[in-house]
Amino acid sequence: EISKVLLTGKEVFVVLNKNIFNQEVRKVEEILIQLDKMNVSGVFFYDLAVLSIAQKLKLKLLLVWNQTHMVTNYNTIRYYMEQGAKGAMLSNEITLEEMIEIRENCTSILFANIIYQPVISFSRRTLLHNYYKSSGIKNGPSELTIHENISKDNFIVREEKEGTTFLTSKIVNGISALPKMRDKNFDYGIVDLNCLSENIAFECLQIVHDILIGKENVDSSKISEWIGDYTGFLYKKTIYRVKEYEKN
Repeated sequence: EISKVLLTGKEVFVVLNKNIFNQEVRKVEEILIQLDKMNVSGVFFYDLAVLSIAQKLKLKLLLVWNQTHMVTNYNTIRYYMEQGAKGAMLSNEITLEEMIEIRENCTSILFANIIYQPVISFSRRTLLHNYYKSSGIKNGPSELTIHENISKDNFIVREEKEGTTFLTSKIVNGISALPKMRDKNFDYGIVDLNCLSENIAFECLQIVHDILIGKENVDSSKISEWIGDYTGFLYKKTIYRVKEYEKN
């Protein structure tokens, strides 16, 4: 299927967003060699083993550093550029201001999520299966929605073969950040189609595309009607507070 898409002249990026285990290294080598021969546009990697393998095999792949919460500053992005990763997928936990600072201080090819459902955490364990087993529940669903009392928000727990993922129930709408990102020469804005229904997915893609290429009079208000105006951390810094308790 990748070969067919490449024939259309479209850019094709492959995502290897998993931890690589020892027994999988040989298979990953074969996959990377094949992708290199196919001249795909790039490979997103989470595990640094992918970077190491590409270096060892002297592949020409464009590698995109994609370690979620870790991609937060230009110094580390510069370091991985020196190691051979020419692209970086920016963390969802930093603000637009911080993203622009990164853009102004490094030459890496930058990717940023525009419409997406944030991942809160991931566990290799089969947490739902373990819960059902301990509770005596047979054939429980592989996805649950849970309510968190402190934030009053709902979260989605999804168990798959590779482990269990926790996601927010809200979808981030980053359309308002696109004009600044375009003006600052960000390279790619990403729309996660997995969190959108089929009837709005293409229109969302088209609106993002039109804004990025500088098309005038683009009406993005429809997206707010469809998914809301939640902007995640784009305009809100993450602040950690330490509360001191008095000893008895």
